[in-house]
Amino acid sequence: MPSSSPSNKVVVIGGGVIGCTSALILAQRGYSVTLVARDLPGDLSQDACSLFAGANWHPFQDSSLQVQSWERIGFLKLKSLIPSGLVRSLPWVAYSKTEDDNSYIDTAWYNDLIPDHKTIPKNELPSGYLTGSSLTTLSLAPHTYLPWLLAQLQNLGVKVVRQKVESIEEAAYLVAGRVDCVVNATGLGAASLGGVMDEECFPIRGQTVLVRAPWLTYGQWVSGYEDGTFIYIIPRPDGNVILGGTMDNGSWDTSIHHETTLRILQNAYEAMPELSNGSGWEAIDVISSNVGLRPARRGGPRMELEEIKVEKGGERTVGVVHAYGIGPAGYQASWGMAENVGDLVYKHFRSTINKSKL
Repeated sequence: MPSSSPSNKVVVIGGGVIGCTSALILAQRGYSVTLVARDLPGDLSQDACSLFAGANWHPFQDSSLQVQSWERIGFLKLKSLIPSGLVRSLPWVAYSKTEDDNSYIDTAWYNDLIPDHKTIPKNELPSGYLTGSSLTTLSLAPHTYLPWLLAQLQNLGVKVVRQKVESIEEAAYLVAGRVDCVVNATGLGAASLGGVMDEECFPIRGQTVLVRAPWLTYGQWVSGYEDGTFIYIIPRPDGNVILGGTMDNGSWDTSIHHETTLRILQNAYEAMPELSNGSGWEAIDVISSNVGLRPARRGGPRMELEEIKVEKGGERTVGVVHAYGIGPAGYQASWGMAENVGDLVYKHFRSTINKSKL
């Protein structure tokens, strides 16, 4: 299909999980792809959220039908990667210290994917919890998963360029020569990217603690603390465990708050003493404390194709596929978003062919 187009060159801006997965899907579909980003897989930049994400598959109850479709594709793809060791199946329990409404559990949209999703009877709840539920979900480790994505791109001949791009016009000409389609997967960068300048973008600050506990067999969520905080414990395929966290809407603060780290460790140990085999929260094997800024957007994620006029390289119309603003659901939605990106890129090139025949 792309081979019949006047051009099949595409530039993807953004080296996070959305950008890398989109570039992979496009390369698999036969496009000539260049991935350009300031931060690439393996970098420890706090401005690149993907490395510090929780990186498990667990939908939010209020997600749109579009996001649900992305997450359905994501679940099936991630599940298929379990034999590779990149993804693990993860038994999961969620508890609340308050009387939460769990009526959604019987009708949750993903129950056909996860048939063991159920409410925990009150007489089976641990002391201190008033409601609970369980299911089997998935987790992955960004420190191994992102480099794997990058290797897949390189194996398919995708050109990877480390460069900060200031505008869509720059991406359409200066990065990889003249191209006719740009994928904007810049996350929070869409707020300052020339030709986009999306004022609806905002960060959701997340602070986490990465620890070592390869013996853990399940993950856990606890909400309903008196101070309004929550805790999550997500074991990963590499034996590390991510503990969180915070959801600070609108905060650009990338500094690590010591008191938050202590709160996370203490509450996580209270919820799951297995983290240090019962030896106290101080004995948890801490690897690092981290802060990442989730790339959210008021009104929900943006996935659309638009055409813009550019002058560099000759005045022309360039197709721009926007794919950003998914907030805390990047990994679980990444494969679905990437497939959507591929469809919109194809739509642009088909439109270009049709116009050239007029």
